[in-house]
This record gives sequence, C-alpha cells and structure tokens, in this order.
Amino acid sequence: MTLPQRREPGFTLLELLIVIAIVAILAVLTIPLFSRLRSRAERVQCIANLKNLSVGANLYLQQNNGIWPQIPPTAGGTAPEDYANAWITALEPFGIQRKTWICPTMQAGLQNPDYSTPENARIDYFPTSFDDKPSSLTNGLASPGSSNTATSTVTEI
Repeated sequence: MTLPQRREPGFTLLELLIVIAIVAILAVLTIPLFSRLRSRAERVQCIANLKNLSVGANLYLQQNNGIWPQIPPTAGGTAPEDYANAWITALEPFGIQRKTWICPTMQAGLQNPDYSTPENARIDYFPTSFDDKPSSLTNGLASPGSSNTATSTVTEI
C-alpha cells in the first residue's frame, strides 16, 4: 500500500494564471473609467477658469467705469505671446493668475509646455468684449457707459 503524497502548501500554476487573467480583465475595464474621470476633472477646471476670468473681468470693468481693456490683437508687437501677456497683465491686479488662462485639455494636448515664462505665454480662452447695443460701438471698441459682457471660446481637443 502506498501512502498518498502530501501536497506542498501553495498555488498551482493553473490557479495563478486564472488570478492573473482576472486581474488583467479588471484592469482593462477600469482604464476607460480613469480616462472619463480625467476628462471630467479637466472640464470642471475649465469651468472654474472661466468663472474666475469672468469675476476678474467684472472687477476690471467696475474699476474702469465699464470700459474694457483696449488690447488689439497686435498688442506690443506681432507675436501671440505679446497679446497674451497684455491680457494677463491687464487682469493680474484682480487676482487672475497666469494659469487661469490655460485650458487643462489643451495643456495636456500640447504635452504640458511651460507657460509660466512670458516668452511662452498663451491664452486659451479668448477675451472678447461685445455690446448689446451695436450702434454704440466706435471703431470696434466698446464705448464708455455701454453695457458690456464677456464671452469666452473654449476649444477642446
């Protein structure tokens, strides 16, 4: 009579492969979830940026008798960085930081370039002032005392 062989404690190869397969399937199922969460977080940050820009622009308007910053697209030169720096400088005294002008989705799409230096400045939200009474516009600029509102254009990648 032969004695039954004792099994060493531990897992068999088949059991380990099954556990690895289940973990891999769960990982594949959660990847889209993390992508959606990141996208939603970027959207929330974008909305917060637009709100902060609106508050800063309204503070600027209150302090300057309803007159928008007069910054032509060629402000300070011809480079887009000059235009961006002019807007950033105009609203900086009202608590608008440089990073508020940056859309998180576009920042990620551009592989996160350093926007903190003036030579790399950019604004992803385009400030435009408009008047609800077009007859009060003078040469495309808002006239003093007119009712101005800010709009922003958001481009998603």
